[in-house]
Formats: sequence, C-alpha cells, structure tokens
Amino acid sequence: MSEIRVDAIKTRAGNAPTASDLGINVLQIQAVNYKGELTTSSTSHTAISELAVTLTPSSTSSKVLLMFQAYTYVTTYTRYMVMSVTRNVGGAGASDISGTSLQTDNNADGLFRIYDADSHVSFRNSGFNFTDSPNTTSSTVYTPTFRRGSQSATCYIGHSNMVSTFTAIEIAG
Repeated sequence: MSEIRVDAIKTRAGNAPTASDLGINVLQIQAVNYKGELTTSSTSHTAISELAVTLTPSSTSSKVLLMFQAYTYVTTYTRYMVMSVTRNVGGAGASDISGTSLQTDNNADGLFRIYDADSHVSFRNSGFNFTDSPNTTSSTVYTPTFRRGSQSATCYIGHSNMVSTFTAIEIAG
C-alpha cells in the first residue's frame, strides 16, 4: 500500500492555500434556520415563506446548490407528502424549478416525496439537494413548497423544538 505524508500544503508563494487555490469556488452562502412547525392540508404546492432565501448571483454562469433538511411527517399513514422549490427572479413571479409537471394527486412531482405504507405514522428527518442554473444576476428568492396527496391528511415540516434549514450556495460556473 502507498502512503503520502506531508507536514503542510503550501502554494508556490509559500502561503496556506485558499479554497479558490484548491479549485473550490463558493461565492456566497445564504441560509435560513426556522425553529417551529409548519403545516399544509392543500393538494397544491404551498410556499414555505419561513424558509425562503434570497441570493443575488455574481454571474449568469453561476450554479446554485439548494439544500433542505427538516423533520417531516404526515398525520395519517398511507398518505403522501411532496416537496419542490420555486424561484422568483427580480420579483417577476415564482415558478417551480424542479422540471416536473406539478400534480394535485398522488402522482410524484417536485424534488421529494414521502409515503407511509405501514399502519403507523413515521416521523423522519428528510432532505433534498438540487442544483439550479438561474442565468441571472438579479436578486433571486428560492422558496421550498409542499403539499399532500389526494387523500385527506395534514403534512408537517419541523417541530416546536427542532430546526428546519434551507440553504442556497452560489458556485462559480
């Protein structure tokens, strides 16, 4: 087996390397942490304004990595919860960025779907990642959305004493 051991990594100038020196080009990070419980009983995607993040891309070639993490559940077993994300550039109106046809029934859409097939409700930590190419340098608002399937149920994100997180990271394109 081969090993490489070093005491330090330095640039040619003898300095400690920066993230950019190592090929990591994170330009900015915007994040929202929300402590509390959010609900919907709608079959249409409902904006989660408490987790909306605003980011102004530095270049039209930038990519934006979106990351969502939260405690989730549906009040009734054998029911669905679906999530997606909207993008609103310069206040022109929000549109879904998942690239899927949004539904109002049990069909899959968006970026994330949970279903409890057993005879009990499952409480879980859930998340998704999505990379967007907004092609703009205007202020952009990303907002997660969620809905239930066609059967009656209430969908929950978060809990009174837990934190839900939505993060947008601009990466040089």
